[in-house]
Amino acid sequence: MSIARAALWLLALAVAACSAPARDDVVWGTLDATVYGALDAIEAVALEPAPGAARRPEVEARLARSLGWRGIAVQDEAPLLLRYVIESTPVATEGDGLGIMLAGSGGSSGDNDLGIGFDLPLFGDRGKQRQTAFLLELSLAERDGTLLWRGRARGRARLTGEPAIARAVAPLLLGQLGRTEPGKAFSR
Repeated sequence: MSIARAALWLLALAVAACSAPARDDVVWGTLDATVYGALDAIEAVALEPAPGAARRPEVEARLARSLGWRGIAVQDEAPLLLRYVIESTPVATEGDGLGIMLAGSGGSSGDNDLGIGFDLPLFGDRGKQRQTAFLLELSLAERDGTLLWRGRARGRARLTGEPAIARAVAPLLLGQLGRTEPGKAFSR
């Protein structure tokens, strides 16, 4: 490793240490879920986007992983369909501003992410934090279209990219699968 590269890494780590966010939450919001029909034990589901929407392989991979943790297999010919909708949009909110942020995550599955972001208030944007507003909706239906369960999570995230949001929120929402939850705040 060259001296210049080592100096750059040390500078990045020093700046990141000095600019750690005051709040550790990466994603926060509310979730709700409603049971509409009789649900037996769920052994397998087929994953599909909402009608008219394009498939999102990275989002489906996050959902499949979370379903697997719950002992639910993902099979194309399963008797139940789990449909998903995920939407997000960047927003700016008042705050102290992060300036520079280094973030990373790792999992036992070998799925690791590392990123660095810069928020430079060059044109009067001082004091605004970049966040992403999101909605993740899951619905469980029989093959004939009979709706059995629907769950929604909506809120804000310090993440960008819908696969990253799905990775953080899907386990919370799928934890309510088959249950009614009138409204519950979450943060992680």
